[in-house]
Amino acid sequence: MKSNIVQEFKGYINNVPFDNQEIYYSAEYILNEIEATFDIEVPFTLVRDIKYMLQSAWDNLSSQTLGEVEYDFIVCIEGALSIDDLYLDSSCICDELLKPINDKLKDWDNTYGKDPIMFDFNNNTL
Repeated sequence: MKSNIVQEFKGYINNVPFDNQEIYYSAEYILNEIEATFDIEVPFTLVRDIKYMLQSAWDNLSSQTLGEVEYDFIVCIEGALSIDDLYLDSSCICDELLKPINDKLKDWDNTYGKDPIMFDFNNNTL
């Protein structure tokens, strides 16, 4: 047998690096919905937190389940009156992974809302 990886996946959202294609596309979809619904640009810290939450849950998720998570989050996004009213919930993701994000969303102006849109590789650490 001869196997060879020609190219591994590498993507960025607001300069936050992704090496898992499925997590990248899922995060991009969720974050695009947040931006479109609330007419905002998401900061790199929200991108980072969504990425880490999805990565942490990845071992227990299949591609089909990841689609269910996306659907659950879109329902939450569409049901929220404002960004600080947004509460992400999915039966496929444990509450302890979602709590830090939901706490920051609830206090948007003092958390995510203060953060820069793009991650600065020279001055910050992910």
